[in-house]
Amino acid sequence: MMRVFLDTNILLDVIVPDRPSASSSSMVFEQVRKGELEAYIVTQSIIDMYYISSQFNVKKEEADRLTQWLLAYINICSVDSFDIRAGLRMESSDFEDNTLISHAKAEECDIFVTNDKRILSRGNLSPMKVMRPEQFVETMKLS
Repeated sequence: MMRVFLDTNILLDVIVPDRPSASSSSMVFEQVRKGELEAYIVTQSIIDMYYISSQFNVKKEEADRLTQWLLAYINICSVDSFDIRAGLRMESSDFEDNTLISHAKAEECDIFVTNDKRILSRGNLSPMKVMRPEQFVETMKLS
């Protein structure tokens, strides 16, 4: 089964419906719900989702509902010292991105799904590929 890492911005797409990638990110979540994908996030993504979504006037109840869904369907992982050390060694200056990428690789994810332009500009992070949600959905249609 394909393993995907979902960046925090994918959670925001799902909870803030007027974001440009909301529809595609919701399709990714639907594939996870159906058991067609194994998905991973880190605990910090949930914390960040609560904070950022509140800036878009998303009600706490909606964030709670999404978190319950995440607990039911997604592998929620903690970043550990290995991820932090690996993040420090990466060439990019974006420590947060580096740490998430390191963790996704440690989980042996096939695809890192994100809207983050800095991560997307890195290209494929061999052996893991990086894709926008729209690209990922299109790839899933082809397979």
